[in-house]
Amino acid sequence: MQKVRYETCEQYVARRLSEGWKITKQEGFNVVLQSPEGLIRPVDLRYDTEEQTQYNTNTAIYASYPFQGQRLTISNRTVSKLGFWLKKYGSIAGDVTFEIHKVSDDSVIVSKVWGDASALTTSYVYREVTFDTPVLINEEVRILVGFSGGNFLNYVVAGEQTPSVKENELTSSYWYGDGWHDFEAYDFAYIYTYTTAQNYERSGTALLGLAPSGSRVNALTRSDSSLLGLLSTGARVEALTRVDTGLLGLKSTASRTTALTRAKTAILGMMASGTKSASVQMGASLLGLKTIGTRVLSLIREALHD
Repeated sequence: MQKVRYETCEQYVARRLSEGWKITKQEGFNVVLQSPEGLIRPVDLRYDTEEQTQYNTNTAIYASYPFQGQRLTISNRTVSKLGFWLKKYGSIAGDVTFEIHKVSDDSVIVSKVWGDASALTTSYVYREVTFDTPVLINEEVRILVGFSGGNFLNYVVAGEQTPSVKENELTSSYWYGDGWHDFEAYDFAYIYTYTTAQNYERSGTALLGLAPSGSRVNALTRSDSSLLGLLSTGARVEALTRVDTGLLGLKSTASRTTALTRAKTAILGMMASGTKSASVQMGASLLGLKTIGTRVLSLIREALHD
């Protein structure tokens, strides 16, 4: 069995470009690729995809076989889009739906109408839906094309591959009155788009990322000359904000806390460690208060006074 590779969207685009594809359009995160043969493939760089894009045979979808698709496991992914390669045979009409069902009880996790079957062409075109609300999935499911109209002379056609090329996956077919049938020798052609707990967005000079790992959380936002960061690891918390000439920081490590603010000629600081504390302000004046045990020291400086 040939093993189908896993790659991020950015890796996918780089690979396709190395294979002779070209970018025909780019708007923000959205890139449209075109193969040397003219195949169009849209890619959203904010997300990753799971896919099986090979097909060398056909499967029919109509009233007697109203659902066809792939049985697979989706592990802790939030699915936002689903697509298949479809065409039509004969004269058909009625809703074509893209759905995800649980294998455990066949309940519908999410479903959306792609459009009317009459709008399909007589040659394969990749068709995709964006779900109204992305869904978090962490179980074995069936990703499906549904069409309940037509007959054995008029039907929706979907692309699939034989022999199977996707490990631990197989084609699923629903037979009216006889339930689900799975076929290990075939793989449905599909793409689904998802995000995980770790997701990154890039646009120009800005980077927004959220990546939790165990008890650690990192969140970073960059925009031109500013940086806002929050880092949590165990009992440590650090937050930094920079804007032009200013720095505001808060750092906590066990019982120690430091806060600093800088703006041109002024510094205001407060530091506490155990029973010690101090505050300092500098500019034309200095005011300080320091306590150690029962001792208190206070200093005031003015521009014309020592």
